[in-house]
Amino acid sequence: MLNKKMAAPLKLLILEDREDDAELLVHELRRAGYAPDWTRVDNESDFLAALRPNLDVILADFRLPDFDALRALTILQKQNLDVPLIVVTGALGDETAVDCINRGAADYLLKDRLARLGQAVATVVNERRLREEKLQSTEIMLNTERKYRSIFENAEEGIFQTDAEGRFLVANPTGARILGYDSPGDLTATLVDRQNRFHVDPGRRAELMAILEDQGFVRGFETRVYRKDGSIIWVSISVRAIHRKSGRLSHYESTLQDITQRKEGEQQIRAQANLLNLASDAIVVRDMDEAIRFWNDSAERLYGLSAEDVIGKNLTSRIYTDKLAVFSAREQLLKTGDWHGELRLPARMGSERTVDSRWTLVRDEHNNPKSILVIDTDITERKELEKQALRSQRMESIGTLASGIAHDLNNILTPILASTALLRANPSQEKFERTINAIENSAFRGAEIVKQVLTFARGAEGERKPLEAEPMIREVEEIARNTFPKSITIKTQLPSGLWSLLGDTTQIEQMLVNLCINARDAMPGGGDLTISAQNIEITDDATRFNIEVEPGSYLQITVRDTGSGIPDEIADKIFDPFFTTKQAGQGTGLGLSSLLGILKGHKGGIRVESAPGRGSAFHLYLPALSARGSSPVLRAMDRVEIGEGGLILVVDDEPSVREITQTILEAAGYDVIVKSNGEEALLVFRERQKEITAVVTDLLMPSMDGSELIRMILDMAPATRVMAFSGLIDKNTDASRMRGVKAFIQKPFRAEDLLDALETTLN
Repeated sequence: MLNKKMAAPLKLLILEDREDDAELLVHELRRAGYAPDWTRVDNESDFLAALRPNLDVILADFRLPDFDALRALTILQKQNLDVPLIVVTGALGDETAVDCINRGAADYLLKDRLARLGQAVATVVNERRLREEKLQSTEIMLNTERKYRSIFENAEEGIFQTDAEGRFLVANPTGARILGYDSPGDLTATLVDRQNRFHVDPGRRAELMAILEDQGFVRGFETRVYRKDGSIIWVSISVRAIHRKSGRLSHYESTLQDITQRKEGEQQIRAQANLLNLASDAIVVRDMDEAIRFWNDSAERLYGLSAEDVIGKNLTSRIYTDKLAVFSAREQLLKTGDWHGELRLPARMGSERTVDSRWTLVRDEHNNPKSILVIDTDITERKELEKQALRSQRMESIGTLASGIAHDLNNILTPILASTALLRANPSQEKFERTINAIENSAFRGAEIVKQVLTFARGAEGERKPLEAEPMIREVEEIARNTFPKSITIKTQLPSGLWSLLGDTTQIEQMLVNLCINARDAMPGGGDLTISAQNIEITDDATRFNIEVEPGSYLQITVRDTGSGIPDEIADKIFDPFFTTKQAGQGTGLGLSSLLGILKGHKGGIRVESAPGRGSAFHLYLPALSARGSSPVLRAMDRVEIGEGGLILVVDDEPSVREITQTILEAAGYDVIVKSNGEEALLVFRERQKEITAVVTDLLMPSMDGSELIRMILDMAPATRVMAFSGLIDKNTDASRMRGVKAFIQKPFRAEDLLDALETTLN
């Protein structure tokens, strides 16, 4: 009897014409620990309607007015339903009870003795569960047997069992077909290797048996065998020995593949090898197991491995460095039939190399994969050129970023710098003179930072003016003497009559200081640092200079040291951005990159001489104003000039720039209209163009930029005086000047710069 606390669900059908008797049965089952889900029927049609395969048990009265238990048993058998039926009746003779059991009843009970009902139900339900489990287990075994039989019968490989003497005990249809027999039975009845009727080469058979004896298995053993008609084929055999529990050999299990076509293909490939060896590309043929079947002379040169060392071996993982890339390539090859990509080779030949690799899946006449053709082209040098191109692109990207920074920073500096003149104009504010000077100096320093950013990134030109070389070099010499260790001797060689330069003092001094610092770092134990200069003429045939500059007059400035020199392996990297040999925190690697940018901006060049242990010499070539040339005189503005009146339209998207520009112009006697964008300015100009004396506009603005605004204004009124300013110097500056701009100044500007440019525009 079940524990009452663990009420077990029970799907129950009761065949009974008296409802109180049915409820009595249900009551007794609940006492036995069941939770019956029950239905009562009392005729054949209702019984048929209530029958379900998921019923746990049927309790049936032996005899009802229109139906009985024996008829119910017959219906269950006809419908093949395995639902246990227990006869429960008021009286039942022994013969009748035996008849019920013989007809399929699971048990019988008397209604006045229901104490055994729970146990009887538990017994028949458990017996049914055991029957179902046994049936399920049997079906699983049958399905497994059918599956493995199907695999055996339909395998693409030949499958065999042979005894110790070579007699074939079992074979599948594929094995029989490969060996030319009509059926597996035909093969097992006739083929015995006792007379070498299977192996063509007894020596190969002996080698196979020796491996089996030593290791207990053989995989992919290639040999030649006879077919039934006496013809010979190449096969690949895999064998393992099966032993009894006693340790004695029971039999061998073998698989066999016909590889005749593959071997013939290999022979054909070898016949063409002499032609393939003439190719400059590495050509390799691998079978589907990755074993190498062909390896031309170029493959030996590229991979650094000889053909005799690799034929028959799986060396794909050793040939290429990129393991994941090789795996992905094989997957795509098997899906699409070809693959093309780049792979890296290990540094077996002195340095790592990159190949352009093309894989092609070769198929037999039945369209089955047979081998893999690999053609590798060495593209190491091309990749290096691509890296250089990418490096240039990165520098251009940095230049674009620097341009944006310069534009915004110059807009910030403009009102600071321009305000100083207005503050100085008030004589009552003398006590603020020191503060004003600090503001002005800070603004100029910020502007110089912008110039250096652009110089590094794009070789942008700073402010160019005539410069004398000797004072600059003397200043750099003084800095070095005051800051470098006393163990370093500093010398200068400056002949008289050096030509002057047209350039930016800050940038040129920056170059020389960077070179001197590098020289100091190359001489930790001391040495000589020499800065020299000389005039030089470079002509078309002056190839001895080995520099990329236009013919003309140049000032050559040389910074020479007696330090450690530049190692050969890094000589071609010293001008790369962020490349440095210094320890972390001791340098960014931007010094020589900035130097190149400055020289580019000055249309100059550089030549480097260095040898490990013998020091270095950096020769800078800067275009010179020769002795025959004239030096322009730059006029300095010492005061804010007052205008003669007029209406000026000022356009700038930066509020602080608009405000300070308006303040300066109004203080100088002009009337001013300010607008924040090109659209608003164009509307005002259309309405008041006859009143407007000049237009002053920024070039870089959102929506409609300054260049577009200038074009549209000049289309409407070609005689309009236009002046432009910008926080960024680029090719658009000159283009705007060509379209009618009378004057241009760069942000940040001083008040006198603005008024001077406006005076030029108006005059």
